[in-house]
Amino acid sequence: MVTYKKISVFALFLILLSFLGCSTVSYEQLIPENYSPSYQSEFRANIIIAGGPKECMYGYPHEVTPTMFKKALMQSDRQIISEQDENQQYTIIVKNINCCQKDKFFTGKSYWALRNNSSQHIVWQKLIEETGSPGIHWYNPPKRIMTALTNCYKQTIVTGLTTLSKVDLVLAEEKIKNLSELWHNHRSADSFFDLYQYLLFSSSKKIERIRDGYRYEMQGNLLITFTRQYVNDLIGEADNILSGSGDNQTLEWVIQKDGKETVYRLSFYQNQLSGGSIKQQA
Repeated sequence: MVTYKKISVFALFLILLSFLGCSTVSYEQLIPENYSPSYQSEFRANIIIAGGPKECMYGYPHEVTPTMFKKALMQSDRQIISEQDENQQYTIIVKNINCCQKDKFFTGKSYWALRNNSSQHIVWQKLIEETGSPGIHWYNPPKRIMTALTNCYKQTIVTGLTTLSKVDLVLAEEKIKNLSELWHNHRSADSFFDLYQYLLFSSSKKIERIRDGYRYEMQGNLLITFTRQYVNDLIGEADNILSGSGDNQTLEWVIQKDGKETVYRLSFYQNQLSGGSIKQQA
């Protein structure tokens, strides 16, 4: 005999199944419609998705893999982005792609960069923050969730490529070279700080009191790692080399400005830049 309890359980099962069935996304759904950016500089680029998505603290489970995002990105701009090719001049790097649910919307952050494969300079880098809305599907929870999710990724692609399209890549390359030459020729504190900021683009400052008269520290949350050789070529040899445990090593520069001393440190793990810190005399 079919009871109301069994009917209720079966109905609940169907509801859950409908939610789960709508939780999967194809890469085609992430491609922006009728989008075609116009670039200042003519170029072709490989594409690397370096990590992501990360787990959301709050939100609805979904399946958007780096491979899916890569396919959507390539389909969004076939004229610029190609499969891996050693002959391409540039590589687009996207790190930590993510869209997490927040109320009825999805919000996402990702770090974007364009690397010149010959010089190894990162000629463009940007933190992209976007939101996806659920559109008109307010009374259809599964549809609302997936619409907001796909809109978040679509808008991330649009904003990333549109921002890149506005960059003059020749001037961007020259700027990095000029910063390096300015430091080597004049050894000024300002030019060193500009280079340091370039290497630690996405670092976040954490204010805290520490010993020896220094007043704050910067810890790296890097967009992309550089090799130690690249850093040596860009800045020159460090004032001090601090050996750590295992494959860890820290390079240190001591800079004087206005009677105060600032110590800049770049940390490396297996010869790859892994973070940095600033200690400024109070």
